[in-house]
Parts: sequence; C-alpha cells; structure tokens
Amino acid sequence: SVRWLLEDRIATNPDGDFLVWVPLDGTATQRWTYRTFLQEVDKVASGLVERGIERGHFVGVEMGNRPEFLFAWFAIQSLGAVMVATNTRSSDDELQYLLSKASVRMVLTESAREAHVRRAAGPDIPVDPGQLPMGREDFSSP
Repeated sequence: SVRWLLEDRIATNPDGDFLVWVPLDGTATQRWTYRTFLQEVDKVASGLVERGIERGHFVGVEMGNRPEFLFAWFAIQSLGAVMVATNTRSSDDELQYLLSKASVRMVLTESAREAHVRRAAGPDIPVDPGQLPMGREDFSSP
C-alpha cells in the first residue's frame, strides 16, 4: 500500500523532505518530512473515521492543487476507502452527476468551493469545507 511505502521510508529517512509547498501568493514555503506528512495524514484519517468513513466508502475531494489534497488522498487510501477526485472546473450539474454515480459518502473541499459543492451534493451528501484537521489551522484559502 501507499501507506506501507511511506512508513518504510520513515524507517530509513524520517526527517527527509516528503513535500515542499511554495505558495503562489508569496507566503512562506512549507515543508513536511516523511514523519510530519504521515502525522497530518493520520489526523485527517481520524477525522474521516469520526465522520463514519470506512473501508470501501467513496469520498469525494474537490480541491485545487494544495498540500491538503495529498493529505486527503493518503488518509482516504490508508482507511481502505476510495478517493473520488473531481474536476474543479465542473459545473454544478456535472459534479452532481459524478457524486451520485460514484455514491460518495462525503466530500472534502475548501471554503472557496463550498457553495458549488453543496449545490451539487444536495442535502444527502455531507460536505466538509476544511473542518477536518488538515495540516494547517485553516486551509480555506489556496
């Protein structure tokens, strides 16, 4: 599994860089080592479990390119769930079609996309606009 590969790398190089994020807005570069990246993944996985996500469930992820996308992907995979990555340029109707056909249990998104995702998800699919512990205190801004 991807998690096993990450854990294996932690055993040999725990403090090596896993992810280096250079935001386009000029804010400070952020770094996650193999160890700190897995800690963030585990936080997200715990939040997903608390919201009822289990092995085999489908979880939508509607985010731009950002570290939290990777935290979500690894967390979902580590639970044995399936990530349904969406196209951030989809219309409400296109996103609604994808979410319903994939039978997603919830959607992780960022606050800038929340209204669009809520319209597409409707009342039956929970939408989490950055409330899970996703690495940074607030990941609502790209």
